[in-house]
Amino acid sequence: MRVLISDMAYPAGASSMGVGAQWVAWRCRTEGLETSHTAAGCSVALLSSVSPIDAPKLARMRLGMPMIVGGAGALSPASYIRYGATGVVVGDGTRFLKTLAHDGLDCALALPNAMTKQNHAPVVDGAFDFSCPVFTSEDGTRRIIIGRGCKHKCLFCHTSWSVPYAEHQNHI
Repeated sequence: MRVLISDMAYPAGASSMGVGAQWVAWRCRTEGLETSHTAAGCSVALLSSVSPIDAPKLARMRLGMPMIVGGAGALSPASYIRYGATGVVVGDGTRFLKTLAHDGLDCALALPNAMTKQNHAPVVDGAFDFSCPVFTSEDGTRRIIIGRGCKHKCLFCHTSWSVPYAEHQNHI
């Protein structure tokens, strides 16, 4: 299966990707999915979004394929569905991407952490796979994916900044 990977923080059609979208591309390749920056030949679009403010962009995208959204912005999933997303993945995306690669889109969308028009109450899925390579951002900075204490581990989110960082009270 060939999938389009796009970072909604960049203009439509841009091949630039933030670190979260780079994680998705890496995870897709490890599961045997072919990735692309263009829609040609793709059957599913995996869209990274850091804010629900990106949701209206979906209505203008007209990709001609199912659009799956994830990222820190996915903590407000209904806004993406309203603007045309086929599904919104909340929490960890590893299981979603594995299921997509091996069992298809319908099975992946049936997972409890995928919000669809039929599933209005997704459950945040944990167990993010941190065993991924270091990624290079657009400015050349090397980024290491860590959880920073976030309990959500959202699909396509590398910073997990949506939940404020708090050190454990016991510093030992």
